[in-house]
Amino acid sequence: MENSLVVIESPIFDGLRNDFNRYLVNLLSGLLANNQRSGKITCVLGVDIEEDVNASSGELFNKPSFNYKISSDLKISRSTDGGYMEDMELIFEDGQFVLRKVDRGQQKIGFEED
Repeated sequence: MENSLVVIESPIFDGLRNDFNRYLVNLLSGLLANNQRSGKITCVLGVDIEEDVNASSGELFNKPSFNYKISSDLKISRSTDGGYMEDMELIFEDGQFVLRKVDRGQQKIGFEED
């Protein structure tokens, strides 16, 4: 490989661009097929530079590596609301979670003689 300018159009990023384009087409298709209005593509490019030694000259040089991860998010959400709000206490008993009715009893007011 001869010298290559490090820009997104460079051949070193052919894989990234091809994968990104594939994800874009899939996202757009999914949006239309599911009647959705929004989606997201995330592309993360990692760059690491390792110091290496040229075997023939013995000189040090910076050896880069480029790694990428592309992901897409097409949110198809459905929901149901509900709940459980009784006067119960959550306890752990005999290896299980149990709801136990809270015994509020009769509140005592004032002082009582024994």
